[in-house]
Amino acid sequence: MFLSKFYNMNIPFVNQKSMYSDIKQAYYGGITEVYKPHGTNLYYYDINSLYPFAALNDMVGLSCRKLLASGDHNLLELFGFFYCKTDASKVNNQYLGLLPMRSDILLFPHGIWEGWYFSEELKFAEEHGYKISIIQGYNFTREKNVFDRYVYSIFEKKVNASHSTNKTIAKSLLNNLLGRFGIDLIKH
Repeated sequence: MFLSKFYNMNIPFVNQKSMYSDIKQAYYGGITEVYKPHGTNLYYYDINSLYPFAALNDMVGLSCRKLLASGDHNLLELFGFFYCKTDASKVNNQYLGLLPMRSDILLFPHGIWEGWYFSEELKFAEEHGYKISIIQGYNFTREKNVFDRYVYSIFEKKVNASHSTNKTIAKSLLNNLLGRFGIDLIKH
């Protein structure tokens, strides 16, 4: 539905296997759990429409420049996907780390490691004491309002749905939008 009614040619379709393989490593899925191992008078929250809300953020654009290890890269000037050395060894007061890392399982470590991440996640981690050193990556132009018309249109259909089936379909269209862009290029 997005491609047929809302796509306006300002987002890239990544069709180079090497680039896709690199960027795919920065996808960790919808991690929304926060665990506090114990406590009293705790509150539990259910966040509605988190994926559509995320789709309203700036997205990568059509123009991309590959960055290599040469040079000192200023993270604040970058927007895209980057392989970096992450140092969270001096970060305190966090039960879980802010950035995930793949091992046999998904971990949220403290310490030093390397991995692929989206620039905005790296900026958030850096604001909270992480040291980030960009090794390589893909610096894209920044596009605004890429999915806004789609999200607002489908969200209105969801809210005003007179039948639960229509509401479920609208919810699925909203929640699955961004994930569709991460589907593997190579079909097995």
